[in-house]
Parts: sequence; structure tokens; C-alpha cells
Amino acid sequence: MLTWSQGLKTEMQQRIDQALAVQPQQVAESRNAAVQSALEYIDSVRAALADMKISQAELANITQLGANAAASLTAQGGPQLAKLANSVNDITAQIAGGQISAALTGLASFQASLPAIP
Repeated sequence: MLTWSQGLKTEMQQRIDQALAVQPQQVAESRNAAVQSALEYIDSVRAALADMKISQAELANITQLGANAAASLTAQGGPQLAKLANSVNDITAQIAGGQISAALTGLASFQASLPAIP
């Protein structure tokens, strides 16, 4: 029999797994478009977490934009930006797991790692 604490951990892990299982719907066709996709993800996360809470609708939007950004960075970012796809997945997992402060810290670092779009 699961304790309340074990049940909560299991439920959180399931939410994280579901968030990371979302498949991309759009993959960028250029490096600049991949960076733009990452910036859209950042903007969406910041807007959703402005109140330090996350709704199901916000989480669904973030997971989809995150899947798109990670796939775009992997496909078009070259070796440097492809590594940043892991950062997107880490941030998405933190949000799904309720680690809002950690996600915002990771988001700032991720944003600083992105190159400017010419």
C-alpha cells in the first residue's frame, strides 16, 4: 500500500514523464527559426509562471512548445545549440514537477546561452 507521500511522488513522476513524451508538431527549417522557437518557449514559460503557479492549459502549451523547441534545436542548431535541447527538457520537467523556482533559474541560464538572431 502506498503512503500519501509515495503516491504524490508517483503522480509527479507520471506528470513529468507525460510532459517529456509530447511529440513536436513543428520543427524549424533553419538555425534562426530554431532559435526563434526557443525564444517562443522562453516567453511562454515566463508568462505562465509570472504568478508562480501553473495551470493544466499552461503546462500543455509549455510542453508542446518545449517539444518543438528541443526538436528544432537538435535538428537545426548544430553541435552548439543541439546541446541546449537538454536544457529545454530539463526546464519542462521541472515545471511539470512543480519546481517553479528551479525552472526559472534554468530558464535564465538557457536564455543566456542562446545566440542573438541576426
